[in-house]
Amino acid sequence: MHTFWAKPTVADDGSVLVTDFGGYLFALDGRTGVERWRFAEAHDPTGEYANEAWSSVALTSDNHLIFTSNLGWIRKFRVDTGEQVQDRHWPIDPKLRRNDSVGRPQQQDPIIFSAPVVDENGTTYINAENWCVYAISSAGAIQWNNCDFCSWGTAGMVLRDDATLIFGADLPVNGGVECPAYVAGCDPTSPGKQGHLVALDAATGRRLWAEAIPGLKTFVCNEQIPNLLSDGTVVISGGTYGGISAFRGGAALSRKAAWSKYGADTALSGRRSIPFSERGQHFLDA
Repeated sequence: MHTFWAKPTVADDGSVLVTDFGGYLFALDGRTGVERWRFAEAHDPTGEYANEAWSSVALTSDNHLIFTSNLGWIRKFRVDTGEQVQDRHWPIDPKLRRNDSVGRPQQQDPIIFSAPVVDENGTTYINAENWCVYAISSAGAIQWNNCDFCSWGTAGMVLRDDATLIFGADLPVNGGVECPAYVAGCDPTSPGKQGHLVALDAATGRRLWAEAIPGLKTFVCNEQIPNLLSDGTVVISGGTYGGISAFRGGAALSRKAAWSKYGADTALSGRRSIPFSERGQHFLDA
């Protein structure tokens, strides 16, 4: 018996790619359902992390996929054969990121719940649970990271055609610079932080802007990813503790990036190919 959380991704060759809570990555024949190949993530010998795979995979333009797990590993596979890339920096070892969470509650290697995004150049963008965003080159080298957040429960980001990354994160309230003391568990009353919609420059990781989401106290345990409508409007929900907010935006979803099965991908292709439904726009205008 397999428990699946992540949505499947469909590759150009028709393979259905999906991860499960046993730490497995499966490639299935999209017509017959017959398994083409599988990969089993290693078990954590310390017992500190469960080895579930929560997120969808992301496709690249060169017939590869990016896979992440709760162990923090970032791996790259050939879609057609399941062969794992193991050269240069791949697979990316969590130890390379161990010190990014100094002073944060996640003192060990970061867990990864969020779905990766891959741009046209093969750069992978990932949110990790040590509250850092990473840009990783196609060769597996970390290009930049930004850890300037209080917490989040984001399921991932979206990449716009103006080369900005959009996602939800917690920041200090009232213009403060210090994050409050961490409160374990899903506590919507945690003091001193507020859910924001955030934009980063995809080339440098620099924060461009952040807008508070009305009524959303914190993103902790609210795994939400923004959606972009065809006119660039950003829509995000507050999960368990909030409603739905819409922000005017001037840039649409990047059509040059390969997409995981999250958010704006409304076709069963693993890539954005058709715009949001008219019903979604009408709902926004209502």
